[in-house]
This record gives sequence, C-alpha cells and structure tokens, in this order.
Amino acid sequence: MHQRRILSRIADLVKANQSTGNVIGGDSTAINPGLHNNVDPLNAPSDLLESHSTDPIQAERIAMADPNTFSIKGLPLSYFTVLINQWGGSDALNGLTTTEVCEQFLKPMTKQSGLSLCAQLYLEANNPISSVSRDAKWFISHAWKYKFLDVVSSLFHFAQKHNLDPATTIIWFDLFSNSQHNTADKPFEWWETVFMNAVKSIGNVIMILQPWNDPIPLKRVWCIFEVYASNVTKSEFHVAMTPADEADFLAQLKSNITHFNTVLGNVDSRKSDSWNPSDRDAIFNVIRQTVGFVALDRLVFETLSEWIVGALNQLIHSSSPNIRHLRWKGALGNFLRLQGRFTDAEPLLTEVFTLRKKLFPMSPDTLQTMSDVALLYQLQGKFTESEQLHLECVSSRQKLYGPDDTIVLVSKSNLALLYQSQRRWDDAETLTAESLQSWLRIAGLRNTNTLACIHNLAQIYEAQGRFTEAEYLLVESLEVRKEMNGTDHPSTLITLGTLSTVYESLGKFQEAEKVILEKTSIWIGSSKYSDTIHNLAMTLFHTRIFEQSEVYFREALKGRLLVLGVGDGQTLASVNGLAFVLQSTNRADEAKTLLSKSIENAINSESPTFPAIVSSLNVLASIFQSEGNMVETEQVYLQSLEMRKNLNDQDDNQIIVALNNLAFLYQSSNRDQDAEALFEEVVEARERKLGAGHKDTLEAMKNLAIHYQVEGRLVEAEVVCRKRLESFKNLLGPDNSPTLEAMTMLGVVLYKLDRFTDAEPLFQEVLARREQILGNHVAHSLL
Repeated sequence: MHQRRILSRIADLVKANQSTGNVIGGDSTAINPGLHNNVDPLNAPSDLLESHSTDPIQAERIAMADPNTFSIKGLPLSYFTVLINQWGGSDALNGLTTTEVCEQFLKPMTKQSGLSLCAQLYLEANNPISSVSRDAKWFISHAWKYKFLDVVSSLFHFAQKHNLDPATTIIWFDLFSNSQHNTADKPFEWWETVFMNAVKSIGNVIMILQPWNDPIPLKRVWCIFEVYASNVTKSEFHVAMTPADEADFLAQLKSNITHFNTVLGNVDSRKSDSWNPSDRDAIFNVIRQTVGFVALDRLVFETLSEWIVGALNQLIHSSSPNIRHLRWKGALGNFLRLQGRFTDAEPLLTEVFTLRKKLFPMSPDTLQTMSDVALLYQLQGKFTESEQLHLECVSSRQKLYGPDDTIVLVSKSNLALLYQSQRRWDDAETLTAESLQSWLRIAGLRNTNTLACIHNLAQIYEAQGRFTEAEYLLVESLEVRKEMNGTDHPSTLITLGTLSTVYESLGKFQEAEKVILEKTSIWIGSSKYSDTIHNLAMTLFHTRIFEQSEVYFREALKGRLLVLGVGDGQTLASVNGLAFVLQSTNRADEAKTLLSKSIENAINSESPTFPAIVSSLNVLASIFQSEGNMVETEQVYLQSLEMRKNLNDQDDNQIIVALNNLAFLYQSSNRDQDAEALFEEVVEARERKLGAGHKDTLEAMKNLAIHYQVEGRLVEAEVVCRKRLESFKNLLGPDNSPTLEAMTMLGVVLYKLDRFTDAEPLFQEVLARREQILGNHVAHSLL
C-alpha cells in the first residue's frame, strides 16, 4: 500500500489534475491533496479543506506553523548576504560546509520555534505580504558537503549571468525552506512529496555542479532524484558554478570535450548514496517501480548533455565571428559527434574545418578539426571521404611534428581503425604494427597508448582467425593493465572481454568463463553484473553448454527484473536467451509460456520498451516455426509488425527482422507475391535506416535477388545484383571476398539470361583475383 500511494502521487503529478494540495503558495495543482501530514492525503475531509480556504493568509500562517507542512516559501538571494553578515561575515563561515553552517548557525537561530527559517520570518512579520519570505521561483539542488560560501557564490554568479536581480530572485534552499529540527522524523512520503511539489510549483531547478569534472550531486541519490523530478514536472533545468569553476569548465569545453561525455557516462544511480540509508532505500523502491535505474541514468545523462549543448550554443551566439567563435562551434560539433548526433554535428564541424583550412591550412587547430571530421565521416560510413582526410592529416602532421610525434601516431591509429571497420585487415595490421613499434620505442610498454595499440592489433588478429597470436598479446597486456590501472579500470575490463571471446574461439571455454567471472566480480549487485552474466550465458549457449547457460540466464534475469523491471529491453533479452536454452533442451512449451507471460507483462508495464517486445515476439515466432506451426508463426510475426505504431523509429531493426522472417515464411509457403513485397520492403527499410552501402542492406538485396531468380524474374535480379556489386566495390574494394561473391552472383544471373559474353569476363575476373589471393587450386574449388 505504501508503494502504491507513492506511484499514485507520481502519476497524479504527471497528469496535473488534482485539486488544491498542501503546497502553501504557488501552483494549486501540486500532488498530495491534504493540508497536514497527519491527515490522510488521499482522504482529506472536505470540512478541513474548507476551513482553511476562507482566508488564504490565515490558512498559510496556520499551515506554516506546522513544521510537517511543506511550503514553497523561499528567501531573496540578497538576503543570503544579510544572513552571512549576521553570522559573523565570510571569515566566520570560510571553509564550513552547508551541514556545518546548519548546526552552528541555522539551528540555534530557529531552535525556539522549531520551524524553518522561512516560516519563522514569515510568521514574525506584522504584514505577511511584505515579509522577506516569499514564493520561490528557483529550486536549488546541491550537496550538503559543499562549502556553503561556494554555493552562495555560485548562485550570485548565476544571477549575474542571467541578469537576475538578487533582491527579487526568490530561492528555495532546503537549509532555509525546510525545518531542520525534525528531518529525521518525517516519513518518506513527506520527503518525496516535498521534492515533487517544490519542483512542480517552483518551475526552475538550479543544480550546483562542483567539481565539474567529478560532480558530487551525481553521486547523491536526492540530487539524482531531483533531476528526475525536474523532467517529470517539465521544469527548467539550470546549472550554477563558482566563477573559478566555470572558467576551468569553459577552458576544458574548448580543449577536451571528450572528458564531459566520460563524466556523464559514468553516472550510475544505483551507486548513489544518502546520509540516511532509509531515504536511499525508499527512493530506490520508487525508481524500480517507475522509471528504472538504467532509464534514470539515461535521463540524467540526457538532461545534463542538453544543458551542455545549450551552454555551448549560448557561447556561440554571444561571441563575434572570430577564432573563439570557431572553437565553440568545434566544441559543440565534437560533443554532438560523441553523442551519436551525427546529422547535427556534421554542418558545425565541416564549417569550422573549411574556415580554418582557408585561413590557417597547417595550424594544429586546423589539423585537429580535420581529424575530427574524418572520425565523423568514419562513424557515418563515409569511408572514402574519411580515408582521404585521415591520410592528409597523417601527412600534414608528419611534416609539422616529425614521424614519431605522439600526435602523428594517434592519427595513424585512427586511420588503422578506419581500415578495421572496412575489414581491410592487411592495411590495418601494417599500420597498427608500425605504430606499436613507435610507441614501444618512445613510451615503452607501460603506456596507455602502447597498450591501446596492442589491443587493436589483437583485435585485428582475432578478426583474421589468428587467435593464438591475439591471445598472446592480450594476456601480456592484461597483466600490465592490472598493475597500472587496477582490476576495475574500464581498459582492464575491455581487455578481459576481448580475451574471453578469443578463448571462446580457441575452444578454451573454462578459461573464458574464468575471465568473464573475474570481470563481473567487481559489479555484483549492479546492472553491469547482470549484463556480463548475461553475456557469459550467451557464450555458453553458443558452445552448447546448456545446463550452465541456463543457470546464468536465470541469474541475469533475476538481477535485471530487480534493477530494471519487467518492461526493460535488457530484461527481455535475458528472457529471450533463457527461452532459447529451454527450446534447445526440448522444453519448447516452457519457453513459449515464459515468452508469452514476459511479453504480456512488458506491454502492461509503466515503461514498455517496444523494440525489445518486438524482439521477444520474433523469438516466440521462431519457436513456433521450428515446430512447423506456420499459422501461429505468421500470427506472431504480424503481431510484431502491429507494434510498429508504438515505435518512434518505424524502421527499427527488430521490425525489419520480423519483415524479413515473414518474407522467408511466405516464400517457403509458396506465397511468392507476399514474399516479394516484404523482401522489397526490407531493402527499402535497410536503405533508409543504414544506407545503401551497409552490409545489412547488401544482405537484404541478396535475398531479394535470389527471390527474383526463383520466380524467373532475371532482369530484375540483374538490376539488384549490379547495384549490390558496385556497393561492395566502393565499400571494400575489388579483391575482397564479399565483392567477389557479388560478382559471381551477377555472373550467374547473366549466364541464366544466356548472355554468355557478359558473364564470362566476370567469372574470369573472379578466378584471377582468387588465384592471386588464395592460390590456383583453392581458387578453382571456390568458383
């Protein structure tokens, strides 16, 4: 019942359709419709409500005299200075935290009344209308361990930047707005209501961010909850810093935007803390039953990210077109690139690069922007444009700095990563090996860049099937990483992850399991633990070790249900994995029951993840299909496609999977026209989603071309095959295996059309290139 009321209040707040509540002053749509905490807020007697509505000022006075009633009264920012002077000036408060100021100055000041300072000042005034305590418009989110004077300095700096008059800027600051004499006696419902009501009624949240590179509020459960509340209530979110912190922050924005993505990416609400463990437990229960930890982390990340984007846009618009203006645009473009917002990032970065190259073609800033644009193109799949810029950047930096300068080696590593993404393994290996020799010569083995280069080379070996060589590199570098960074450092964990996949490829499953369990040991109790246990279960499943795989899937599912809830995509991923194990161990009925119930629960949850629901439906359909139950298979796939209306992305990958699988189902049932329409739709969707040159698009084109051939529509098949071949040539070059396979496929279609003179040169080219790559005997066997 306790949790149901919390959920009910949050829902009421979002809908904003409740009657007058116990927020004294301000918006009358606040949640918790009762005047006192000792009155059931869901069943407040009407006569009590009416008795306080006849005289608003008297009602407010009576309510504020009750320390258990929440008021949105705050103090003018200018009055903070009055209090500081009253308490002995800045020298007396220097170095004191907000907690210490509360104990030494605030509590003695309000001890007799037992009220908040705002209530005390309001009730002391002869005329409440002229009281210094007024309805607040700015809610302050802060950590009590902050230095009190730093908080005040941040607020005055914020007011100056936004042209706010301190005399009329009314601040809701819990030190002053809440009674500090009975905080431990309040139940969680009161505190949860305080936050939600305050944020909704006040309308603006200012988070004091300190230090900017490791913000304390992002580790405090109440501060994270306040970010959540600002989103739920659609309040404006702001950030304030001291002048010194802001100057350092702006300098880092221009020089190292990557750091901010790392800081925000490390937000983990499940690890947040509170001085009162019961508060933490109660908030965690609300998070589990509403938004979920992963979604809350994402929301905090997105909220602060949007604030950074807004801050950069403000700096761009407030600066005249000059070098500084370009730097802000470049910083914004790179921040958007790091967040995957490539469409927004491209015009900014290309504009900055074009102007810089025109004015200062060989300056370090120009070459850095060239590298940034090359990385952006690489992420967008514009490999030709990316390679040209990477090559130019390497050449220019070599001229400027010399061949062994670290920045030159970084550029070479970026180019090698491009070659890896194109599967140009020989080029990637040559460049990475050269860079590794340089790093070893310049910096030695115990260097972050050297170890990164070793890891990249190991991945290249792994991709080529050279697992023993990859294993050697990873084992050697892993020990160094542990010594340098510890076992829980991200780079160590990444190396462990890669090593586990290499062990799997070598058939060393016991070693792989040991490595994965070592990786997960530091994450017990967190979502990352469940993630890694899930991955271990997948590994064991693929190696047909079903009994142990089932144990780990069940453990991962249990953890994800607890942390994420029934509607989360990762929870359903564990459901899917467990269902596959059950099917593989002749328990298909149990698998279908598990999937059906999980899908139903997810659809009915408060935050359903529809792409994941579609994925689970696809798994359920595949089980029906494996049993030969084509009617049920079709119905479930059609149900998947019905979910399309619930998706923001109509071309979500799971929808395309359903379309593709249903097309094959129709093809096997001789429903050729239905199959053809779906195969064509898959190609169109893949092109819209991924582009014409993506491997998944090219695979969809292959399926369509084969279907055209089966139907005898060879002319249409030729058109698709030619387009596919050109894409492979542009993407991978003429000698790559997929290119040669596409060339062979086109030759076969031309042969079937009796166009032997067109088919013959294609077959000859394929044979010649395969002889060159593989040798004469192997090439003939593959043709």
